[in-house]
Amino acid sequence: MINRIKKIQKELGKYELDGLIVTNHFNIFYLTGFRGISPLEREALLLITSKKATLIIARLYQAEAYKIQTSLQGVPLEVQTADEKGQIHKLVKNALLGLTKIGFEQSDLKYSEFLEFKKFLKVKKIIGIKHLIEKFRIIKSSEEIKNIKKAQIISQSAFDEVIKTIKVGQTEKQIGETLVKIIKSFGGQG
Repeated sequence: MINRIKKIQKELGKYELDGLIVTNHFNIFYLTGFRGISPLEREALLLITSKKATLIIARLYQAEAYKIQTSLQGVPLEVQTADEKGQIHKLVKNALLGLTKIGFEQSDLKYSEFLEFKKFLKVKKIIGIKHLIEKFRIIKSSEEIKNIKKAQIISQSAFDEVIKTIKVGQTEKQIGETLVKIIKSFGGQG
């Protein structure tokens, strides 16, 4: 995780950015390990400047935030929790204070969110950036390859087991619940 955030910090200079707002759930997980509950909800924001990174999450995730902070010792990552949207805006504004050119993930940020950022940040430029983090995500480390292999073995074993349990009249939901239990019993995350 340390090298991942540092790589993005180096990229800021190439794009002539003072900071980057990361909103994509998968990119936030890749950089910090924060998972949240749903990739469809905006449960976190990651703000990266050349000197530090700030993860802003709902107070609901305080326990997960603590785990992240303790596992990333040595990484300039600050985790802040917020209760409401107004407080999130204030934390974002404070973390990016004094910056003039900020990038955002243009393929993930909604237009309404862009307008909100533009309004309350009051910076000179907010620029959409494409695939800055994704270009690093496509190159796998040896640990990621090991995890992919493990996941494939677990998936195949779970599939072989769930097939044995399927009966006429079962719903997809029932089969899915059984599959998740089997995956977890094999050491997967479900």
